[in-house]
Amino acid sequence: MRRCEFLGVLGGAAATLAVCTTVLNAADEKAFEKALLGHIMWSAFQCSTYAELSDYKSEQERLHLVGLNAGRTFLEAMKAGQISEQALREAVPINVLQRLEGPSNEVIIDKIYAAATGYARDYIVKRKTGIWGPTEKQEARSYYTNHNCILIGIVPIDVELEGAALLALSR
Repeated sequence: MRRCEFLGVLGGAAATLAVCTTVLNAADEKAFEKALLGHIMWSAFQCSTYAELSDYKSEQERLHLVGLNAGRTFLEAMKAGQISEQALREAVPINVLQRLEGPSNEVIIDKIYAAATGYARDYIVKRKTGIWGPTEKQEARSYYTNHNCILIGIVPIDVELEGAALLALSR
């Protein structure tokens, strides 16, 4: 009999359910947070392309670095077994999952970067909106804004940074 089942027999199913759910949810939540880094990597790389096409050079560089850092941390957590299969299925885009094979983390990240930026670029550049439609730059700025790209990699205000002040990121 597992510990959670044993506690249920001894002391009330409701209390046991609360204890077991809390323990499982804490572990699941940590795995899910690490899996989300795969999503952040993909989104940051796409947004870096929207920023580049919008002529937001510093923002393009910032988002590229956010994607690299998220990707490195994500792949290290995966290799360490810290991300469950369920968390991968729920949080990581299929476009990332399809590119997880390679001789090194950097090669894998490069493949994901190429796919994410290629997808974003093709969507803007190859999309025909007609002779009177928006320019590529206008379209890219619209996608940059509508995808909330400025928020990617920003530390939430309620997070304590061990006495360090939060720095506002500007473009």
